Amino acid sequence: HAVPELREIFAWASRRWGRRALRCTSLGTWFSLLALEGEPLERALFVSPVLDMELLILDMMQWAGISEESLEAAGELPTDLGETLSWEYLQYARTYKIEDWDTPTSILYAGGDTLIRREAVEYFARRFGAELTVMENGEHWFHTPEQVAFLRRWEAAKGTP
Repeated sequence: HAVPELREIFAWASRRWGRRALRCTSLGTWFSLLALEGEPLERALFVSPVLDMELLILDMMQWAGISEESLEAAGELPTDLGETLSWEYLQYARTYKIEDWDTPTSILYAGGDTLIRREAVEYFARRFGAELTVMENGEHWFHTPEQVAFLRRWEAAKGTP
């Protein structure tokens, strides 16, 4: 549901403004990448971005002790993580990969992120020429005064879209 809605929002914004940029966080990044792939954007800022949904789902399955076979058989399985994993969603993530991203992009990643693998962020940055900044003592959700201050300085240096 998110991808068509994001496309509608982008179309609405495109009718109103000549310049468009993107600023997204976490899961919003993956959906935005799918929705706006190939669209003309001036630049993008990603914070704690989900850039490989399949990898995230597989990691969550491993953390919850759920095999692909059991997820396929059940269709959906709740986890102790508070998330329900879905076979259909995993298949969607496998089908829809980010293949093209030519928008100038800056990424802020937290070195202490326990949700998103650093390798996935580094791979995306290399593949698509994105600038990567790492706050080593940060967490997935930038929330402490120190983390928020770091985030604000990063945004100011990039010129928040």
